[in-house]
Formats: sequence, C-alpha cells, structure tokens
Amino acid sequence: MPLSTLEPSVGAAAATEVLRRDGAVVIKNLANAELIEAVSAELRASFDADRTTEHSGFDGSLTLRCSASLLRAAPSAADLMDHEMLIAIADAILLPHCATYQLGSMTGIEIHPGATIGCGFFVDHGSGVVIGETAVIGNNVTLYQGVTLGGVLPAVDAE
Repeated sequence: MPLSTLEPSVGAAAATEVLRRDGAVVIKNLANAELIEAVSAELRASFDADRTTEHSGFDGSLTLRCSASLLRAAPSAADLMDHEMLIAIADAILLPHCATYQLGSMTGIEIHPGATIGCGFFVDHGSGVVIGETAVIGNNVTLYQGVTLGGVLPAVDAE
C-alpha cells in the first residue's frame, strides 16, 4: 500500500485519521526547507559516522542512523519536534494510552561507549535499558525493556 501524502492545510485531525487507518502518513512541507537543512547539517557527522558501522538486516541501505542524542547533536530539531501539528497528532495518538509522553527529546536507552556490542543487536521497547562499560553483547541479540547489563551493586562492589 502506498503512503498517503497530505498537505499541512488538511489539519491534524485529518492527518491523524489517515495515520490510524494506514499506520503511516507523509505530510509534505510541514517544516520549512531552512529548518530541515539546519537539522540535516547538524546531524551529518553522526549520519556519516554511523554509516560506517555494521547494522542488522533491519536497516535499509539508505537508512540514516544517528546514535547521538538528537537534541544534543541537532539543537534545531527542537523546533521540528515542537511543531503544532506534530504535537496535535501525538496528543491524539498517544495521550489516550498514557498520562504523559516525550517526543524524541530523551531516550530510555543508555549505552556506555566502553561496552562491547556485536552486529545485529536490537533493543525492543528500550525504556529503562542500561548497558554498562563492562557489558559484552554477542551477535544477533534482542534486548527488552528494563534491563541493566554490566552494572555494579554499590553495597557488594564497594571497596
């Protein structure tokens, strides 16, 4: 099924209806070209760095990945995430299922740069995942929410 493409003038309610029906929707020109260029330029170094790492079969050849915190790597992204129509759609889709939500400003996954992680690693529902410096994760591993790997227990590990 092709993705429905809408103009921003249709409004959040119509876009939400299409999103619920089809599972995805493209809203053309929601952000101006200058903002998109600023976000892209701020993320370029992360895109280029992550392109050199091996990914799982879940990634497409044109998929751009950014392992950095979005708002730290691209401060301009805050303007994109704060768009009135985006917030209205998120409210319509997410609020019935939760008391509060955050849009991309923070991640529930913490990975220490010293951790050893094999290819094909996938985090499913990453809220509350912590991967410590001492963690060693093999190839083709799926990790679920609320998991800490490589952590220390202060009462036991204290010197």
